[in-house]
Amino acid sequence: MIRWIILVAVVALFLLLSVANWTLVPFLLPQGHEVMIPLPLIIAAAFLAGWLPTWLSHLATTTRLRRKLERQERQLADYHRPPAPVPPPET
Repeated sequence: MIRWIILVAVVALFLLLSVANWTLVPFLLPQGHEVMIPLPLIIAAAFLAGWLPTWLSHLATTTRLRRKLERQERQLADYHRPPAPVPPPET
């Protein structure tokens, strides 16, 4: 619940700052063209450019470690499993 309250507060703060700073900023493209882009879009793009690769790396590491842990738990369960009973020899 606290996480959602913080998230809503951050989004509301971003929206308030976006409305207050909605000015067009010249942005130079690699081909030499200049484009006028609103400042909040540039800030959001810069945030995503830094956050997205980090989040994807964290997600990949978490998934890899979870799979590794599950494999180790299966091996440990197989190790501690009692041997199957041997049927008595028929006479």
